[in-house]
Amino acid sequence: LWSPDGTRVAYTSRAGHDIYVRRVTDDAGTQPVVRDQTVKVLNDWARDGRHIVYAEHSAATKLDLWLLPLDGGRAKPLLNSSYNEAQARLSPDGRWMAYVSDESGTPEVYVRRFPAMDDPQRISAGGGGQRDLAAGVEPLDPRLGETPLCELGLDRGPRDERDAKTGLDRAPHRPLQPAL
Repeated sequence: LWSPDGTRVAYTSRAGHDIYVRRVTDDAGTQPVVRDQTVKVLNDWARDGRHIVYAEHSAATKLDLWLLPLDGGRAKPLLNSSYNEAQARLSPDGRWMAYVSDESGTPEVYVRRFPAMDDPQRISAGGGGQRDLAAGVEPLDPRLGETPLCELGLDRGPRDERDAKTGLDRAPHRPLQPAL
C-alpha cells in the first residue's frame, strides 16, 4: 500500500500477522509497526499520511476495522462488532470512510463520518463491495455534503425504487456493467 505522497510503502509479512511501513529510499532495516498473532489486511492510507486503516480477523468478532497512527501510537479499533467490516476506503478530504459490512445479512457498502464513526449510512442495495467503489461520474449520495465520498461510474439500471430504510434509490440486483 503506497503512502499518498509516494515516499513510503506499507505491507504485511509473516502470513499477514505483521505490518511494516518503510521509506522507499531507505536502505536501513525495517521493524514492524504492528506485530501479533492476528491476520491483517491493509485497506487504505489517509491522504494526510498520518494513519493507515486495516482489517483484522478475530475469532470472536470476525473482520474488524482498525486505525494505525503512524506517529508511534498504538492501533485502535474503528469498528469492532459481531459483523464483518472490511474493504475500507477513506474519502479524498478525509472526512468519510466507506466500508463493506454484512450487518444487513448480505455484504453492503456503508459510509460513516471519519474519524467520528457516527451512525452508518448504507449506500448500496442488493449487495455491494469494493468493486463498487471507483472513480466515475455519479455522486453516491448528495446528502453527504458538498464533498461526496467518491463517485460511481457504473450503470445500475433504472432507479424507480427507494429503499424504505435509507431513502436511497434502489436498482434491481443484476451484474454491474461499466458505464461507457
